[in-house]
Amino acid sequence: MAEVKFNFSSLEGVAPDGQRRFINEFQLGLGYDGAPVVVMGTETAGNPKEPETLVWDCLLTALILSDSPQPVVEGLLLESRWLPDLEERGLPPDPCRPFHVHPNDLYQVQKSRGRQTWKVIADMVAPDPDRPEVVLRQKAEPGLGDLTYQIERSGLPALRAAGGAKPSPARTEWLEQGVIPALRQTASVLIVHGYGRNYRDWMPADKRLFEAFLGRPVKIEGETIAGKWHWHDSADGRLVVYCHALSGAISRAHLVEVRRLVQGCLSAT
Repeated sequence: MAEVKFNFSSLEGVAPDGQRRFINEFQLGLGYDGAPVVVMGTETAGNPKEPETLVWDCLLTALILSDSPQPVVEGLLLESRWLPDLEERGLPPDPCRPFHVHPNDLYQVQKSRGRQTWKVIADMVAPDPDRPEVVLRQKAEPGLGDLTYQIERSGLPALRAAGGAKPSPARTEWLEQGVIPALRQTASVLIVHGYGRNYRDWMPADKRLFEAFLGRPVKIEGETIAGKWHWHDSADGRLVVYCHALSGAISRAHLVEVRRLVQGCLSAT
């Protein structure tokens, strides 16, 4: 059997229509799959017109299935244009923890400007509300990857949540019937954030995920908190929170309310 090399440059000569064939509708998430909190955004961050984005999403599947061994991760990144930026932030000390569980050991988003999604998530799940950045540090115990499992609702990457494409029927069915039932065995909180340009477009598919997690039908009648639409529901010790994209656009008041709900559920389990 012949070997086929697939690296960061493999899709550079492929036309955009051909690149779309490499979108994985069944891409798994990052973090510990037994974490108490499951976080679902709209889609993976990235430029769908940039071949490296699609290549990395494809390679993530191989990393997850292989437990992301350090030599493999390092070998892949040597061919990436992202490596200089990662080196500037500080590569994790040896031995590295599995990348697919602790990706921020490599990315170190807290060293970048702005309120990126992982910084906001840390604000909600960190044990110490006054020091959320601690869970983002390299080798942190617990780290963000211990506390959350992050998996997206759509398989198509986008630069911003508002530009995300709704999940395909195949992905929603897979999440509803396979992923959520497995994660709910250990998770007590499901946070679903972001809803494209209009939450009504995303709601039918999202509602199926809420019901799969809570184990019963739900009626979504949200409210406005600090100018952003919000909804939550709970059943049998499990909580679902449906809110605006967790980024710099979310207000402090909204974030405080989400943290109150999440921490209240976690402390009760």
